[in-house]
Amino acid sequence: MASDLSLLACGLYHRHPTVGRVLENIGNNITIVENRILELPKEADDYISLHGPFYGRTLLESVCIALVGRIDPFRLLVIKKVQESGDFGLGSRSKIAMKWSGDIVEEGMGSEALKKMWRPDLEFQKASRGLLGDYYGNLFWNPAYQGLLDATADSPSGDCLADYRASTMPDYFTTRVRSDAFRLFSALSKGVHGELVIKADLIYDKVTVLELLSETMKLCGILSIASHMLDSALCQMYLCQAIELYKKVKEGSDSYAAR
Repeated sequence: MASDLSLLACGLYHRHPTVGRVLENIGNNITIVENRILELPKEADDYISLHGPFYGRTLLESVCIALVGRIDPFRLLVIKKVQESGDFGLGSRSKIAMKWSGDIVEEGMGSEALKKMWRPDLEFQKASRGLLGDYYGNLFWNPAYQGLLDATADSPSGDCLADYRASTMPDYFTTRVRSDAFRLFSALSKGVHGELVIKADLIYDKVTVLELLSETMKLCGILSIASHMLDSALCQMYLCQAIELYKKVKEGSDSYAAR
């Protein structure tokens, strides 16, 4: 059974069979990892130190890739075709693979560059397409977040967004989530690449790991619910459905950090 975050991130993909098959695979991965994360506090501390960062990074990457697929399905479909080809193998890096730096996050533009981002001589290939980049932010994320706040402003269901509503203005939403994504990916990656030469539990003690995983679930949740306010994205669900799923993800995140 698909997890709450899997449903929220991948949406109603059965309406779009071509890209839906890819989103179903990603959704299955999200479900597996989310379920393991939710069970992780029951494990021994050394198990949490070793496996927690990997689960967190995998969840963050998988959710972001699912969102790319719903906003710009061409990219996932090209990757699918390459991976289905007879020449695709595990022995070399795929040049078409989704990359965290560039495809998901990118450095924010300076204030002057932002003022000129829609200049008349803009070349299409220079309008970057990172999921959390400033072009996506201007076109998609900031308006979607504004719409989400407006749609829930006078509704008790909007209480689950109170922390974001109080701390993040719509014009700064992309900047906020990009900063959070950079920070969490970096923090989680130190436990994935074997970067540490000291004992892992000196850095990744149980409290630290659970807090990182809680923040990761929170970030994945807000991006996923905001995606359902994008009228150009695929696999949309009604906002009331998305809010109920988001509440469950947030409850899991909040209780997780308190353990």
